[in-house]
Amino acid sequence: STGSSLVMGMSDDVLATDPASGYDPGSWLLFNNVFQSLLSFPNGGTEPVPEAAKECAFSDATTKVYKCTLQDGLKFSNGDALTSEDVKFSFDRILKIDDASGPAVMFPMLDTVQTPDAKTVVFRLKYADATFPSKIASGAGSIVDHRQYADNGLRKDDQAVGSGPYKLDSFGKDQAVFAVNDSYKGTAKVKNSGITLKFFHGDQSALKKALLNHQVDIAYRGLAADDIADIN
Repeated sequence: STGSSLVMGMSDDVLATDPASGYDPGSWLLFNNVFQSLLSFPNGGTEPVPEAAKECAFSDATTKVYKCTLQDGLKFSNGDALTSEDVKFSFDRILKIDDASGPAVMFPMLDTVQTPDAKTVVFRLKYADATFPSKIASGAGSIVDHRQYADNGLRKDDQAVGSGPYKLDSFGKDQAVFAVNDSYKGTAKVKNSGITLKFFHGDQSALKKALLNHQVDIAYRGLAADDIADIN
């Protein structure tokens, strides 16, 4: 990584640090930085591309069996290897916990997740769903370390262990601090030495003021169109 540390402000709160719970834009921003999904959306793109996976495809014309092969040498930020076991664990866990504010609602079609070997994941769907790749490319597809998460309950310590471009150093009411994850293998190009994400709890005028006073470098979401025009 190059560059200095970045301060980002957003008016959304982050409601969850555990991917089995969050289904809001703030939480997904955190997940996309701390965790990997099998696929991800390129900047400005709407077609998912391989991320933790080397390749993914429907294995028949019915779009009911979806197979992914993982990249070689994937590791979580704590050094644990990321294998198909973690992928299966992550999806099974979302469905088992079935959190009311979580992403389980996105996967009614998911029947079973199979792991024929350490690098292969096979999703069997109850019914055809051509949009399944886009669903697993979202924050809902975040892969957690099966050694670090319980399969039957949410993690409550405001910590997160993933394989994304950043690791979560600290998380509090008003900000989250991210350090670069040097063991990350994926599509994101990290151009800074870390991120501090400040939460403005819905207060757009405070976010605008912080941006104008150079207390934040970037505003993510939550600025009204005329505020953005003012700053540019």
